[in-house]
Order: sequence, then structure tokens, then C-alpha cells
Amino acid sequence: MNWLATMRFGRRKRELQEELESHIGMAVKDRMERGEPERQAREAVLREFGNVALIEDVTRGTWGWERAESLLRDVRFAVRQLRKAPGFAAASILTLAIGIGANIAIFSLMYSAMLRSLPVPHPEELVSVRADLGEKPAGDQGDGAPAYQRNGMYKALSGQRALAGLCGVMGSEVTDSSGEEPAQVNGVAVTGDCFSTLGVRPLLGRLLTPEDDTPHPGPEGFATVISYAWWNARFHRDPAVIGKRLVAKGCFSQPIPIVMVGVLPSNFHGVRAGDDPRIYLPSYWCGADNRNANSSISMLLFGRLKDGEPVGRAEQELQPAFQNWLQQVKDDNELKDVSHAKLKLIPDAAGYSSLALEYGKGLRLLQCLVAIILLAGCFYLSTLFSARAVARRREFAVRAALGASRAQLISQSLIESALLVCTGAAGGIFVAWASARYLVYFLANGSRDLFLDVRPQGWVLVFAAAVAVLSLVLTGLVPAWRATRPSVIGDIKQSGAGGLGAGKRRYGLVLFPLQVALSLVVIVVASLLSSSLLRALTQESGFGLTGRVLIQTDIPMVFPDKDLDGKKLKSTLAMYDDVLQQLRNVPGIQSASADVTHPLGGAFYGAGASSTYRQAPKDDFTGYLMNWISPRYFETAGTRLLAGRDFNEGDHQGSAPVCILSDSAARYFYPAVSPIGQIMSEEWKNGLKCTVVGVVQDTRFRGMETNAPMMLYLPIGQTHGFLNSAEFFIRTANVEGSVTAMRRILRERANAHVMDVIPLSREVKGSLSRTRLLTMLSNTFAALALLLSGVGIFGLLNYSVNRRTAEIGVRMALGASRGRVIAMTLREAGMLVIPGLLPGLIAAWVVSRFMATLLYQTRPFDPTVFAVSVVILAAVVGIASYMPARRASRIEPMQALRAE
Repeated sequence: MNWLATMRFGRRKRELQEELESHIGMAVKDRMERGEPERQAREAVLREFGNVALIEDVTRGTWGWERAESLLRDVRFAVRQLRKAPGFAAASILTLAIGIGANIAIFSLMYSAMLRSLPVPHPEELVSVRADLGEKPAGDQGDGAPAYQRNGMYKALSGQRALAGLCGVMGSEVTDSSGEEPAQVNGVAVTGDCFSTLGVRPLLGRLLTPEDDTPHPGPEGFATVISYAWWNARFHRDPAVIGKRLVAKGCFSQPIPIVMVGVLPSNFHGVRAGDDPRIYLPSYWCGADNRNANSSISMLLFGRLKDGEPVGRAEQELQPAFQNWLQQVKDDNELKDVSHAKLKLIPDAAGYSSLALEYGKGLRLLQCLVAIILLAGCFYLSTLFSARAVARRREFAVRAALGASRAQLISQSLIESALLVCTGAAGGIFVAWASARYLVYFLANGSRDLFLDVRPQGWVLVFAAAVAVLSLVLTGLVPAWRATRPSVIGDIKQSGAGGLGAGKRRYGLVLFPLQVALSLVVIVVASLLSSSLLRALTQESGFGLTGRVLIQTDIPMVFPDKDLDGKKLKSTLAMYDDVLQQLRNVPGIQSASADVTHPLGGAFYGAGASSTYRQAPKDDFTGYLMNWISPRYFETAGTRLLAGRDFNEGDHQGSAPVCILSDSAARYFYPAVSPIGQIMSEEWKNGLKCTVVGVVQDTRFRGMETNAPMMLYLPIGQTHGFLNSAEFFIRTANVEGSVTAMRRILRERANAHVMDVIPLSREVKGSLSRTRLLTMLSNTFAALALLLSGVGIFGLLNYSVNRRTAEIGVRMALGASRGRVIAMTLREAGMLVIPGLLPGLIAAWVVSRFMATLLYQTRPFDPTVFAVSVVILAAVVGIASYMPARRASRIEPMQALRAE
């Protein structure tokens, strides 16, 4: 860069000289034409032009070359100075790269997951249409308001003139059955006016219209739009994809023909952050009952405001239609109380983000922690910069005596700081890019696609520039300002070591306690999260992990309206029994069973139930859950049988209905008597009554950080009418071999395929993904904070020992013992650390209250955790302080005095 600048300045200088020579030549030629000799003409012209060198200097000054050349000289000088101190430069660059990189990485994740606007025209006009019905959707444990709305709202609100358009979106897993092996494809079902509402234009073909969104598809099947990524990966960007037909399985595993009519542009990835659907189908893809059901909460609604229409006015105009729909819902007995229900239009240019609901508070906490780390790093570097600047006071004094202004001295110091900060920021961008990609993989748990563009660009680079400028101000400006106030005579008289300690020490007395306080905050947060994760991992879960694998298939569901004589249900149940029998004979499989849903990652089925003593709570949909299982399920899962018996092959259609309760359900429904032999009434199947034959231990079904719900288990063999797609649950010592055997058995016995293999351990990791992410990063930040504190106290005390070598020598010559010298040095370290403890504890208490909802069975102000954090910090600082203290105790008095 300096070489290019030098060439540029040299070229401009030559251009100026050539221009002056041209003017002089024309004037000489003019005089020669009037008869003057050439020599006399040139001398006369030069007298008229005056001092050519002065003209050059004035012109260069006018054009700003002198400032540029001066800046270039200062940069060269700064580079030479930094090359003389490679350790200082490397430590500064590394500290800044880590601090700035961590800030950029977390901000990139936050921006991509929560802040980035959808790539559509005028995203500021988009609003989320939400209904606050006074209830919380099942499984929604996020920080924000529920975003999923009842599907029937779309039909009630579409066509209203209050909005320019309304878009409904539902998630839908699709199986591409057209290849040799079926493959699951991430898809969504959208209403016919969705793309027109969003303002998306096709890259190829056309998009879905209201004419495509009907319960009855055309002769070729449902119209389908595919994403650019799938067009590229699956069809290699073949334009002939338009009109191509496929056979897909989606809702309820039923094969349905589809025809591709368009390809989306490459920058459009749907309306849900982190999701990148491959296939967009009409909303009637799953049937009219599901699409318009008031009981279903799977549809997201987005509207577009009319030009200049305020949100409040559009909200009021939609209220009559919303209230009419509410009355219909109430009349259908879907809701008990709608008196407090409200329709809300919320500006939502970024679309829907489940990551924001689940990780929003955690990401904000991480952003706070990395900001603290950057501040602590800047305080540490400011101390180093100050020491370096103070050590150069004699140099600054000489330069001031030679005529340098204070502004020039500050500029020189800031240029050195700017070089380090810019290099550190460049390294930080690389650190951010690499770490943010890893964080995305961590959030996805390695098991699902998660699309988040975390490349440093746009606002992320603006944020990076702002952080770099802040770092420059914190690290370089104050030391430069302090060091460039030289006492010219006094500083020149002093030697390089003399008179430098006091200012440096006073500066450290101010900054290091602040660094200690900030480090303590990070350590306390990391300790709280580690305690929370440890409690979640060590608690009783109700199931084992080793060798437990769930295998999902494409075996179709059974519906009562399509199986009036019950033959399909009987044959499907018989097929499940046959597959399970074959699996149990496979070497390495210790146990095999089937279930409709599984712990931690399956669907939730809740319904009302009652005993002669109590009725299931109505206000908690997820507090009482059901599951349909086959015999040996509890043996496979590792769930202990506490009383009674397990299901067996005799529990089939035609036999007396039976059920099994979890321990908490048994204690709730039968508080004073044994539940074995008692009758339970279940509302799921029109008041089905079953006899309780067993009690099993509680299972943390909804998550490792939630209480175990009350569970009612029903035998899958006694299912009547409706049968959901069951999954197979095996316990094996050879997962790969067992899955291979499962694929063979499914092809032979059921003409079906394995669609997904889910280790139960992966579900545990997924359930704890937020806490694991926060704990991992906070522990990393805590380690960095401890390192900065240790290095900082070591540097300060080491510098102090160097400054006080003569004093320590005198003390030891007068009889001071080595232990007393060590104690004196450690006491000096305590004077730096102790003032920062109280502010750090207060700040940590404030932060811990903010993160209370992120903790599991851990109090925000846990005295043990706070005490351990202080001990850890004190231990690291003590170890770092002991090394210079030990060196001070080994100073030989005579050598120290002789050197003085």
C-alpha cells in the first residue's frame, strides 16, 4: 500500500514539473520570436516566474500533497516502531481480533435470525397478523408472543379491504418419491395470494395464484413452485423443469402428484428465518379440514398494509371480521372464553423467526458478554498502550522541543493504534466468519438444515467498523492524550526508566479494577449457566440414551373415513407386529417397539381425562399428554415399571381396553388409592374407558429443562379408526447394522422405506441446545476474561517490580525477608483486585436477574455460584501475581544498589 502511494505521489510530482516546464518553454519561445536570444529569454522568464521550487511547494500544498506525504511518513514510522515491538503488536492484534470477532459473530447471528428484512419490495409494509386468544400454543416456550395462529383466521380475514393482501404459510414436510430412494424435502404450504402479497417475482415460470389453491388439484396434480437452491441441486438449473411432474408424499404419507410451475429467485428463502424451503405447495395440499380448522394452530399470517395506511387503523378495520370469527369459534365450542381476545397487527419486515423466540434472550445475553469482553480487552490494551506511550515521553519531549505540535504527537500515537486496530478488525472479521458458521451448525444440532447467511456484509460490516472505531478510542486515544503532555526539560533530563512509574501506576489503578469487575460478570454468568446445564444433564430423565434409536418410515396413516370396514387398520397393525417380530430376531437388537411419538422431539397429544377422583387440568395443554405404544416400549426406552404390568400381545382390538399411567399422573388422579385396576375415562375417543394396568416412572417428555408431564399410555394395538404414522424404537449395540436390517425388513414386509434415523441422544442435545450454546460460549468468554485479568495483573506487577528494584534492594538490605517482599507485592495486587469485586458482584447480580428464564433449577443469585466465581478469579489473579512477587523476592540487594 505504501509503495503504491509513493508511486502515485512521484507521478503527480513529475506531472507538476512537466507542466511548469511547458509554461516556461512557451514563454521562452514567445520572447525568442520577438528577437531575444534564447539564454536571455530563459533568464528573463525565470525572473518573471520567480522561485520554481517555491511554486512547486505552494502547488503541492494547495493540492494536499504535503498532508498526504506527511501521513505516509507517519504510517511508515509507525510500522517501523511496531516492528521493533513484535510481542506488543502480536498481543494487541490477537486481543482485538478475538474481541472484535466475537462481537461481529454474535451480531451476525442476531442480524440473520432476527433483524434482516425479507428480500421483497417495501418490507416495512408487512405486518404479522396475530390473535391473542389468551392461550399459549403447545410447546411454545419462547420469550415473545405466540406467532402461530389458528388456521381458520385466514378464511375469516382474507378479502378484507383493510389490507392490500394476506398471506398464510404452513410448514409441510414433503417426500420426493420419484427417485430410486424416497427423500425428504423441506417444504411449506402457502395460500394462493401469498406471493402476490409479498411481492415476489419468479425467476422462471410463474408463481402460485388463488386458482391453484383449491381442494381439488388439476389433472396433473397440485401446482408447485420450487426454490432456486433445489432447482440447482436437484435439477441442475434445467429450464425444462417447468411442467415436470413428480409423485410426492406429504401430509399423512399419502402419495399425491405435483407439477412444477415456477422457480423462485435465488435471494428468496421464505418468510421464516433459518428456514429455506425447497418446495412451495398450495395450502389445500393437506386437505380442506386442516387448512380451515379453527382448532389447528399451524398457519402463520402476514399482511401488507395499503400505501400510507397506519397499523392502528387497519387493525380497527379488521376487528368486525375478527369478532365474527371469534363468535363462530365460540359457538363451535372450540374456545371457552373469547372475551379478552384481540387482533394484533405487528410490523414484521423480517418475517417470522422461531430462533428469535427461542434464542432471542440468549443471543442478547451473549452480545452483552462479548461487549464486556471487548471492553475488558480494551482496558488491558489501554494499559499496555499507556505503558508504551509513557516509556516514549522522552522521545515526545525531544520532538516537541524540535517544533512538533501536540496534535502531531497525538496523531503519531493514534496512527500506531489505528494500524493495530485495523489489523485486529480484519482478523476479527475472519474469526467472526468462521465462528458464526460453527454457531449455525451448533444451533442446527447437526441434524437439520438451518439457513442463516452469516457472511460479514451490509449492516454487519457497518457494525464491525463501529466496533473498530470504539476500540481505537478506548485503546489509543486516552494513552495518546496522556503521553503527549510532556514536560520538555524534565523529560529530556530523565533517563528512559526514570519518572515513568507513577503515571503508569495511577492509570492501572483506575483501569484494572474495571477490568476485574467486567471479568467477574462474565465468570458469574458462565458459572450460572454451567450449573444449570449440569443440573439438567444429571437429573432423572425417565429413559436411557445408549443405543436408543428412533426410526421413522413412510408407512401411510389410516383414516376412519377411508377405512370404513376397518380392514386397512387391521392389516397395518398386523404389519407393525410382523416388522417388530422380525426386528427382535436381528442380532444386536436388544429390544424393539413402536410408538406414535417420542420424548423430546415428537408431537404432543393432549386431551381431557378423568378418574373417579379428579379431572385433567384444562388450562395446561402440555401438562397432560398421551402416547400410543407397543409392548416392550418401556423396556426399550429404559423406563422403570413401578407397579402392575406392561402391555402385551393380548392387548389388541377386541380385548378389554387398558392403559398405563406415569407416576405423577397416578398420584394426581388417584391421590389416596392404588391406581391398578381403576377406570380412567379418556375424551380422545368419545369417552373411552380403560383399566389402569401399570404405573411407570415419569419421563421428561417435553424437554430436559421442563417438568415431567402426566402421561397416559395406550396400547397401539387397541387403536380404533385413526392410526397415526408410528415410528420404530430400538435398543441396539450395533446402530448401523440394525438400521440396514430395518431397511431390508421394511422393503420386504411393508413396501416402505426408512426416512430418518434419530438417536435419542441427539434429541437430548437438541432439547438442551440453547443452554449448551450459551454455556459453551460463556465458558469460552470466561476463560478469555480470566486470561486477560491474569496477563494484566502480571504485566502491572512485573512493571512495578522493575521500577522498584532499587527500593526492594534497600528493603532487603535493611533486613526484609523474602516472604515479606512477596507479601508486599501480593498486597499491591490485592489493592488492584479488591476495588473491582464489589462493582463486579453488583453488575453480575443485575445481569443474572435478566437471565433468570434461561436457568434451570438455578437461582439467579446463587451465593455458592457467586462465591465460586470470586474464588476462581482470585486464584487466577493470585497465580499471575505470585510470579512477579517471587521474582521480586529473589532480587540481590547489592546488585540492585550497584545497578542504581
